[in-house]
Amino acid sequence: MNERYELLAPIAEGGLGTVFKARDRQLGREVALKRIRADKAGDYGSAVESLIREAQQQSLLQHPNIVTVHDAGVDDDGGFIVMELVKGEALEDIIMRGALTAEDFDSLVRQTLGGMIAAHEQGIIHLDLKPGNIMITWLPSGGFQVKILDFGLAKTANQPVQQDTDSQGALLGSVHFMAPEQFERADVDVRTDIYALGCIFYYALTQKYPFSGDTMPQVMVAHLYHRTKPLAPLRPDLPTHTVQWVEWLINRVPANRPASVAEALKVYEEGAPRGGAAPVAVVVEEAPQTPNRAMTGPIDVGTKKLITSAPAGTTSTRLVTGGGGSLPAVPSRPAKPGFPKWAAVTIPFLVVLIGGFAVKRFIERSHEAGRQQRFAEIAGAEHAQVTDLDMRLLFDYLENPKTTAAAAQALSQVEGGDYIDAMLVQHLDGAKHPMARANLVKVIGLRGIGGTFAQILPLVKDADSNVRRAAWTALGIVAGQQDLPKLLAQLHEVPAKEADFAEQAAVSAIQTQGDRDAAVAPVIAAYRNDKSSESDRALFLHILGRVAGAESLKVILEAIADPDVGVRRAALTAVAQWPACDPLPALTSRLPRETDPASRLLLLNAATQLCSQSGTLPQAEIFAQAKRLHEAGKDVREKDLALAAISRITDPAAAAFFDALAVSEPQRKAQAEAISKSINATLARVTTVADNTTASADKADYPKLGGMDLMAGILVNWLDEGDWAAWFLKFEQPGTYEIAVRQASASQREGAYEVVLAGQKLRASVVRTGSAQEFKSCILGNVEIKQPGIYRLRVDAVDIPEREQLFRLKAIELVRK
Repeated sequence: MNERYELLAPIAEGGLGTVFKARDRQLGREVALKRIRADKAGDYGSAVESLIREAQQQSLLQHPNIVTVHDAGVDDDGGFIVMELVKGEALEDIIMRGALTAEDFDSLVRQTLGGMIAAHEQGIIHLDLKPGNIMITWLPSGGFQVKILDFGLAKTANQPVQQDTDSQGALLGSVHFMAPEQFERADVDVRTDIYALGCIFYYALTQKYPFSGDTMPQVMVAHLYHRTKPLAPLRPDLPTHTVQWVEWLINRVPANRPASVAEALKVYEEGAPRGGAAPVAVVVEEAPQTPNRAMTGPIDVGTKKLITSAPAGTTSTRLVTGGGGSLPAVPSRPAKPGFPKWAAVTIPFLVVLIGGFAVKRFIERSHEAGRQQRFAEIAGAEHAQVTDLDMRLLFDYLENPKTTAAAAQALSQVEGGDYIDAMLVQHLDGAKHPMARANLVKVIGLRGIGGTFAQILPLVKDADSNVRRAAWTALGIVAGQQDLPKLLAQLHEVPAKEADFAEQAAVSAIQTQGDRDAAVAPVIAAYRNDKSSESDRALFLHILGRVAGAESLKVILEAIADPDVGVRRAALTAVAQWPACDPLPALTSRLPRETDPASRLLLLNAATQLCSQSGTLPQAEIFAQAKRLHEAGKDVREKDLALAAISRITDPAAAAFFDALAVSEPQRKAQAEAISKSINATLARVTTVADNTTASADKADYPKLGGMDLMAGILVNWLDEGDWAAWFLKFEQPGTYEIAVRQASASQREGAYEVVLAGQKLRASVVRTGSAQEFKSCILGNVEIKQPGIYRLRVDAVDIPEREQLFRLKAIELVRK
């Protein structure tokens, strides 16, 4: 070790380097010293050269908001870089305690942009900006100072350049803050850093990533398709120009972002929307007093400020964070039985102003006690019997912002005769207030009033966004087979922020049809239409992926080889949603021929998802396909995704694969051994199927984070549609097998479930057994097993009676015919 520096303690470890707290003996000060970790660097010599290059680049940057480099060199222990020791905490840690207030956000923006202007003026692009690389130091004056760290991935360029990869070709960077062009391995420039800054600012204001997902490829898909939640609803206290400005920075297209950080700062300081920007709507879930008034300044939302602690030993004022304008959730009543579960999420009137607030206060302040009393009676009952006069009363309250939600809730459940639905449809043209009109449309959808498609369809172009979204929700319920072409014709004009509503409407409309292949025919026709744009075709593929069916799969597998890279990416995103493993061989065949880096990652992500599904392929065949994917992987990231796919397979060959990997790749030993152990544990629960076999509940896998539980050998608490249980069954002989479920139910109402095995589905209604302790074996039907092997049998809850559990499940019984 260089005798000038004494290592005191490790501070942090990254992918390739370790940062130590050290003492500079010559100057008598504490410093940060970064070294390359020899055990992590594939090419140690190149890594040292990169470290020295980082020091040289960063030494050019003398700015108060960039960490200063003091020294760099190579000694007996390798390369090192000595930097200013920043005594503070990472922005990431601060955000974890609370979203920033507007005041502290302003300081963060000005300082961070100031530092990046200095870097870009020297021709240095950072390429790894993230909250973990921004330090906050506390000042005696009570303020804070920003310090930008880690220029290890930086490029020196005054024009677009290619981003570096690691020694095996893997893209380097932090996935939540990487720009789309980085995933596409296109040229990067200062606008790539601007995108990352926008992601950081969004995260600082909301504690939420602007582009999220459960896995790295899902996050990448969100970036590539620009799937992000509008900032305004998450922070309604912010000025409109601040919201627009942050969203400008994270524009999907580099040309539509600021041309430089200096331009971004100039527009920010001007305090006005950039020229030509469309107004950003502020979505308010609760009906406001003045819902049409534009929000141009801060709004006091009454949230308490969270004050975070400064480091020990300081006397500074603490950095103040706020709750991001979020409001506490109000418990909602269960949705009406039979109403699609997805739609309940998009119907805010079910959870707004129901807890007695609107009704009680309105009655207290009103002089029309009789009308208010009757309204309270109706609103307080779940299925009130009403007259035509009562309906007119509810329509009056629907127009009042204070009571519109409660009135809509009541209208969705009132009973009394056929005239009720007729009055609801008739009043749609007479609703005056946009919120009243939006809620009325939702009521029509909730009640499933047929024959209303033609009247609701024009509302998808209403001037009010709440009405448009409500219309899409309702259309997904009331549309019939004959309406699908007209519904699809509207999709190409849908604003990006409403695309999810429109897509869900089409999916729901198709899923309610009896003949799935016939129902998707209009979607396939629209996809093949020469006039359909790339974005239209992508949307149609997403729809096909969600509704499934043989004809849908043909189109999707055709599209994964389409000459248009955008279509291929959309198809791969769609196939990742497929409910069976059957498309896996097609993906395996496609990977060696796929040249687009982003598409390759999407393909491997899709394969990983498919390896967890049931289907016609036994686990041994799924493993063979996944192993081929691993062999075709070009870099570490691709091989890691293939390994993730293999880790989901329950087969002795998969366990043996990871045993071998632990030996051939020592750096993966701990991970490989853990995966092998997990696979073997699952194999121990495999049930071998003979002529008469019982797969007991204690051998099943089920979601451990939900309400489901295993009690006394019985699977209980099937409370949500989507609850499931799965068994691995080893069939030693092909043939026909009868499937029965041993279940108990005391419910007077009938639920439904589905059993999936070897690509075949058996749907059944729950049988009432008299008590929850009395079990009966209910035969569902026969399944054909074409080749021996281990298969996944899965039971899915499809329809659960309101406020009850589906059933209690004791075992799956199989009889060879």
